[in-house]
Amino acid sequence: MQTRTKRRRPFIKAIAATGLFAACGAGAYQFIGPNVFSGQADTVDSAVLDEAQNAWASDAYPQPPAAAGSALPEAPEPRELVQPLVAESRYGASSAPLPLLQETTTIARGQSPSEDDFEQEELEPNVPNPWPVGAQQPINPLRANSQADAAPQSSPAREAFGQPMPTGQPPAAVAAFGSGARDPQVQPAGAVEPIADEPPAPLSQALPAGLPMAPVGPLEELPPFEQGAPAPFTAGGADLPPLPDSGQPNPLREHPAEAAPLIEEASTPLSMEPRELETELAPMPTEPAATHTALAEPQRTIEPQGAQPVRGMPIGGGRPGERSLEGQQQPTIAIQKFAPAEIQVGKPCKFLVKVRNVGQRPAMDVVVHDQAPSGVQLTATQPRAEVSGDRVAWELGDLAPGEERVLEMEVTPVEEGELGSVATVTFSADASVRTTCTKPQLAIRMVAPSKVMVGGEQTIQIEIKNPGTGDATNVVILENVPENLRHAAGPVLEFAVGTLHSGETRRLQLNMVAESPGRVVNVLTAQADGNLQVEQKVEFEVVAPDLQIAVDGPKRRYLERPATYTVKIGNPGTAAARDVKLVTKLPQGMKFVNANNLGEYDPATHAVYWSLAELPSGESGAVQLTTLPIAPGEHMLQVQGQALNGLEDKTTHGTTVEGIAALKFTVLDLEDPIEVGGETEYEVRVANQGTKAATNVRVQVTAPSGMRVISAAGDARHRVQGGLIEFEPIRQLMPRSELTFRVRVQGAQPGDHRLVVEVGSDDLAQPVRKEESTRVFGDE
Repeated sequence: MQTRTKRRRPFIKAIAATGLFAACGAGAYQFIGPNVFSGQADTVDSAVLDEAQNAWASDAYPQPPAAAGSALPEAPEPRELVQPLVAESRYGASSAPLPLLQETTTIARGQSPSEDDFEQEELEPNVPNPWPVGAQQPINPLRANSQADAAPQSSPAREAFGQPMPTGQPPAAVAAFGSGARDPQVQPAGAVEPIADEPPAPLSQALPAGLPMAPVGPLEELPPFEQGAPAPFTAGGADLPPLPDSGQPNPLREHPAEAAPLIEEASTPLSMEPRELETELAPMPTEPAATHTALAEPQRTIEPQGAQPVRGMPIGGGRPGERSLEGQQQPTIAIQKFAPAEIQVGKPCKFLVKVRNVGQRPAMDVVVHDQAPSGVQLTATQPRAEVSGDRVAWELGDLAPGEERVLEMEVTPVEEGELGSVATVTFSADASVRTTCTKPQLAIRMVAPSKVMVGGEQTIQIEIKNPGTGDATNVVILENVPENLRHAAGPVLEFAVGTLHSGETRRLQLNMVAESPGRVVNVLTAQADGNLQVEQKVEFEVVAPDLQIAVDGPKRRYLERPATYTVKIGNPGTAAARDVKLVTKLPQGMKFVNANNLGEYDPATHAVYWSLAELPSGESGAVQLTTLPIAPGEHMLQVQGQALNGLEDKTTHGTTVEGIAALKFTVLDLEDPIEVGGETEYEVRVANQGTKAATNVRVQVTAPSGMRVISAAGDARHRVQGGLIEFEPIRQLMPRSELTFRVRVQGAQPGDHRLVVEVGSDDLAQPVRKEESTRVFGDE
């Protein structure tokens, strides 16, 4: 019996120190009364259990996983022991407690003794610390899927530190929330409803003082930040430098190759960057982990795939933050949920969520989201949360490093069965960087003569300067040669200046040849890196004399009607035109009549000539000549001006010469007056007095009502309808030709009667009308 007790003593010590008991649920302590071997049951008052329950609710501990093999095996209940009495059945009953031992050894929560611990009174001296200070690890160390009797394996964390733990010291901070303070003297109490011991000690107290660390050499400086190329992640976290202002070294820098690169699927890793946790962290294991797997790191560098333009391109308003925000910022949030081992329908109970910033930087805007389990009624939250249906959200604000918050959700079960829900924590982190921004600038100044003669060389003096505070790199000067200038290198010039330091000035000279007169605007552009661009222009004039000819005259004229033309000559150039000659050549269908200003007509060339010694710049003059069209058709006058230095200008002016059809007709009664019953004859003569044939000539005669038409005759056939006589249209009536028409009538009534004659043609817009009066008298 003594041998058995001795072999189990470390195991019993562990249970007495940590308060873990398989049947008590997660985070519960089993209190063992002094009468455990007396065979007498302890009666526990319900008020004591209520107080214990409240203590448990204020600081619960992890609930072991329900999966087989994940919890400590339940200790066998002594046959002769009597279960302690319970004051009220609502607390339920737990398994029988184990006897207390006078000597206890503290082990970290989340660990369970291996088979080797049964053979030794003390812990192994080289037990690895699964949570090295400063390392980025999940809340729960990874548990190997080995059997209980498997031999312990080495831990990468131990090898990373490079030194064993001192013999007899407990391992440091297995859980993210600390192992909690241990009561050296456990008071007897009824072991019924799971309750909590004193609030856990801070993380700093959980870590043993003087924990040996492997020496870490000075870290290499990171290369300077290059614009547009983010610093790549390093695989496995081997080359991550320590966080700024952190007093903890990075143990992974010591032996990076020994850290496992991947995480087992059974573990939920702790978020190393602010993001939403998709799953609940795995509960703390109750068996020692054979191996310790490092948190997975990116296996490759993710290069940017190309910048996407920002709509609107807004101007930033950010300012550098505190110096402590510079460098890598890595807050780490641990989250764990707690619940009683057993709850009953209709009895209120509490679910707890513990969040703690186990990183070395503040976590900003921390929000915990949870959901009331299915089959319960949500009754209260502590602290107050935002509730939407069965969804619960606690907005915790900022969590400083080491700060911990406990959240409560009070529910009342309404259905039996396995109940639970998943809590999620989201947070953000602040990071700052600062740099010194300089502003290079470019300025150009050009100087050139204001005038240059055609054919001469124009020299432009160029001065380019950087008045900014930074160096302008890859400075290039661009020149598009204007159209009236020429350069031997072509129409597009480019000159590489290179780097122009702050305050530096360069002077250049550009020579071009003036080819044609006119105003020149020469634009020079300078460009540099950083979208620097500046333009400057210089204006000058290429001067030269010029001639400009114009003709004013009729565009349509009739045959044998005089036509007068005005010929204008001007010098719009910038220099005087000398020895000016003006020539006007006449068409063959026009006859020269006269010219002013000493114009001379040459019958051999059928042209008129004028001479002028000098025509000053900006001046103009005019001469006139008169011609007589003698033939119909389109006639073109050609006017040409010439001067020294090859100046020349010419123009033409066209005139259409047409004939005109001028119809004239007369109406005459041969006998006037006549008596009633007498007859008279009207004679109508139509003549074309123009120079063009009249076409479609129409004659129509209307007799008055007091006369009766007897007959009609003429150069065209006719038709009589009552008092209306219509002659068939004459297709053409040549110039100076005449047509005659006669109408004979009889006086029917006395009075003054008028005969109406209308003559029309295609050349007349409307017919011409004439009347002839005849007196008819009768006996009274």
